Amino acid sequence: ETKGLAPETARELANAAMADPRRMLAEQMQEELGISAEQASPMREAWLTGIATAIGAFIPVFPFLVWQGTTAIVISFALSMASHFLVGAMRSVFTGRSVFRSGLDMFVVGLGVAVVGYYVGEWIGKLL
Repeated sequence: ETKGLAPETARELANAAMADPRRMLAEQMQEELGISAEQASPMREAWLTGIATAIGAFIPVFPFLVWQGTTAIVISFALSMASHFLVGAMRSVFTGRSVFRSGLDMFVVGLGVAVVGYYVGEWIGKLL
């Protein structure tokens, strides 16, 4: 009905789409996510995910290729936290939330992961 169809016509189209699960899934992908069946390529998504993961993993490692010791640690931490904030801020484009709030959410998650990682490293160091 929101597309300008008469209620009875809309009901008939909805019933026809729901009769075929594949068609219903395609309709949901198109209407709710804006993804057509032609756009959804598992290989493309796998490559994008792999590249994004590689970039994300390189960010905290990069300072150690240039600096040493405490300097590398501080720069790595700062770059990682800034990256978390930026990714969260960019996420606001898709969620509709405020840029600052989305960035802060991701920053806090990254900070939590850093703290847990630090203490796990300390614990493992004591075990060895």
